[in-house]
Amino acid sequence: MLGEAVNVIAIVKILQKVLSLCGKYYSAIKYAEKDIKCLYDKITALYDILKKVEELIKDLKTIKLRGLTPLVGQLKQCLYKLNNLKNRLDLTQARKIRWRLRHRALKWPFIRENVKKEITTLNGYKTTFNLTLTINQI
Repeated sequence: MLGEAVNVIAIVKILQKVLSLCGKYYSAIKYAEKDIKCLYDKITALYDILKKVEELIKDLKTIKLRGLTPLVGQLKQCLYKLNNLKNRLDLTQARKIRWRLRHRALKWPFIRENVKKEITTLNGYKTTFNLTLTINQI
């Protein structure tokens, strides 16, 4: 139970960072606004569901949650995927320095097909976690 809670908390924190990074790109890049907004919306939906899962875990610490045990793998995969997404969006210090030296504009690190793949994956996680919430509310 504690492991699942830790995974959910870690995912929620990464989701917050990814949302922040998407917001920065959205305000700086005009040619990818539609892709950024779509990715932002899907991440927000996943964030909302995982906050509910986190609350459910906190509220029911002593009760074994139905359907949560098989999700441990899904939570780990989601955490891994979101870390990769965050790392692609995050401008590391070295990239910031190179950017300043070259005076280049901020560039969206995805092509449309990659954004669609990311959104499909995030939708899968959202559906799985939402189903877990539904099962535990019955």
